[in-house]
Amino acid sequence: MLKRNYILYNYFLKYKIMKARNSLAHEETLRRIVFISKFTWRNHSGYYSDGRIENILIEYGINLEKYIDEQKLKSDMADVVKIEKKCSVLHIATELYAAGGHTRMLYQFVKRCEGVKHVLVLTDQNIDEIPVLFKTNIESNLTIISLKYIKSPFNRAYVLRYISEFCEKVILHHHPYDVVPIMAFSRDKGPPVILDNHSHSWFWLGASVADLVYSYSEFHRDFALKKRPVSNAYFLRCTDADDIDTEFIWDDKGSFKLKLGLDPNAFCVITVGTPEKFIPNANYDFLKTAERILIKFSNVEIYVIGVSDSTKISKEYKHNYKKIHFLGTIVDLKDYYKAADVYLEALPQPSGGVTIASTPIGLCCPLLKYGTSLIFNNHSLLESKLYDKYVGYLKNEDEYLDKFGFIMNNPEIRRHIAEEIRHNYVKRYSKESICESFKRLLDITDDIGHLVSKIPSGTYYSDADSVEIAYNSELQDIDSVMNYFKVYLNKKDIIIVIVAFSINFVNLAENIKYLLSRIMCKLNSFLVKV
Repeated sequence: MLKRNYILYNYFLKYKIMKARNSLAHEETLRRIVFISKFTWRNHSGYYSDGRIENILIEYGINLEKYIDEQKLKSDMADVVKIEKKCSVLHIATELYAAGGHTRMLYQFVKRCEGVKHVLVLTDQNIDEIPVLFKTNIESNLTIISLKYIKSPFNRAYVLRYISEFCEKVILHHHPYDVVPIMAFSRDKGPPVILDNHSHSWFWLGASVADLVYSYSEFHRDFALKKRPVSNAYFLRCTDADDIDTEFIWDDKGSFKLKLGLDPNAFCVITVGTPEKFIPNANYDFLKTAERILIKFSNVEIYVIGVSDSTKISKEYKHNYKKIHFLGTIVDLKDYYKAADVYLEALPQPSGGVTIASTPIGLCCPLLKYGTSLIFNNHSLLESKLYDKYVGYLKNEDEYLDKFGFIMNNPEIRRHIAEEIRHNYVKRYSKESICESFKRLLDITDDIGHLVSKIPSGTYYSDADSVEIAYNSELQDIDSVMNYFKVYLNKKDIIIVIVAFSINFVNLAENIKYLLSRIMCKLNSFLVKV
């Protein structure tokens, strides 16, 4: 998988951007950078950053006035009148979601930093599309501006740069492929730029303009320093959950099951994640594991939050297993945490934020991912001696099912594990400590001037970390990955790529099958015409 992604990424970068650039319109170059950045973000190619892409954006940013559409700039600047007084912090996001870690963290940042004026700029989302909590709970302390109405990405970058001149600090919560902030801050002038590493160990754009990168775990802070061209990194001790200080009574779980319309007598299991968190790979298939749980243990109901019941895979499992329920996106998860007896991590990609929030809020005992995962591993976040004693690291799916049965049949042990995790978590993430952590992040950039640095061509990592990340690629088979590139790759390109796959022993059988299917399609098309 890693070698496949590496070949596609480098082929496209070399022949569809670098060598083609002189013949491309500038906006088409940007579209291609977004295209390949999206691919390598969700389909790891061995790179965590790449100067071959980012330095093009730096060049555009340095000469930004040369590329803007001056005729439309006046109307594009119309919304900027909202920024009249100097604000403290400018937050920049591509999009915000009803459910999503970076959205919840941004919300916490604004909510917890009282006395600080915040401005939020959305580079690719209308204001009426953002989650309602941004319009109600914190609106008195937040000004929101959307740049989506601006067609030219160069004009968006110019307007964003102008807005930043009214601000003391800039924080990037942007998507890994968003080119606008990189161009906007590609000059050695203006406020310090802080980057939110919400994509953790995946590829992202922004290393060239970030004066400080913060992560939500010490592991990802150290990972950024080791594998990205980053010199200043910070561990932000924070939670994206509200109300963890409110004590929950264990015996109330039955009442919350009734409140949600769940069977009060069933053993309630929840899992949470966006659909890509559950994409099966060679090592994990969450729904097949869930199927084994339902076969082995009676009176269990499994609720998958974040995956709609209209997807192909959910329809299949809904038909075959009535006890797997797909609930789609739920913004406020607190009642589900309080109703659930056990929280199962999404497989193969668990969400650390949800894993550790479910227990403090609802005393929901977690069962962590099995296997020897190096990257997608949340064991260090729990800090629970009781969990280590009674559950520990699980080597394989069989051990996982055995421990599920153990914690299911031992409610007092389950309760003690949850209470210990909650005690440690509440102590570590008190409201005061979280506010102080945000404040410290802002304070340490007081003496940092904004500097832009062209970064080296991406370093290719083929180590165990990269192999694991690549195994979690969004596009798992050759048909889906070639379908992604079909808009840019012609027949000659496809043959060259497939040959490169075969030479490097990448999915030989799958390559032959793919080529034969293409030949048969052409043959059938010819016969129909005849």
